[in-house]
Amino acid sequence: MKLKVYYTQLPIGSAHRRVLQRFLFSCCSSLRLGDLKNLHAAKLNGQELTFQIQKTYEKKLEEMMLPLTKEAISYLKDAHREEGLVVFYNYTDQFSNRALKAIGWTLEIETDMHHHIGRETFATEFVRRGGSIAVFQRLIDHTKIETTMKYVHVDNDMKRPAIQMLDEQNEAPMTVVACFLLPRTKVLLPIVARLSF
Repeated sequence: MKLKVYYTQLPIGSAHRRVLQRFLFSCCSSLRLGDLKNLHAAKLNGQELTFQIQKTYEKKLEEMMLPLTKEAISYLKDAHREEGLVVFYNYTDQFSNRALKAIGWTLEIETDMHHHIGRETFATEFVRRGGSIAVFQRLIDHTKIETTMKYVHVDNDMKRPAIQMLDEQNEAPMTVVACFLLPRTKVLLPIVARLSF
């Protein structure tokens, strides 16, 4: 939240605003830095962004569709309105990361700010708001769930509502499904029962 407020206070055209614009877009979209730098080749149709994934360890570039939030699109619109650019102002990676560190220091943010934090922020917020890990894995194009889980940081504020949800579900009658094999056939017959305790 501090970053969003600071962003609105920064003068248009300032380096910190330009860097933060792209970083906040990453926080809302999950795009890695390589993909952010190549957004000029992407196509935006409504809220759907189609682009080629920039993975350094793969020779073949894959095309992907990524739905964007309205907030993410608002940062693209700001860049267009303020700079006349279709995408974001591109500083070098080193300059951008130094600027993010300076912004973090100015706002007294404990996290070591750099561009990859945007991707991790998206992951954590996606799960915090009830998003499925399986869907998130597809959004960020990971093959292995183990890789995806490195991005999600579960905190106490995420654990409490999860347990509260279980309590609420436990108050409702439990549905039990049992299957019986019909004699002399290979047909399973499901039987549904609702139990109340």
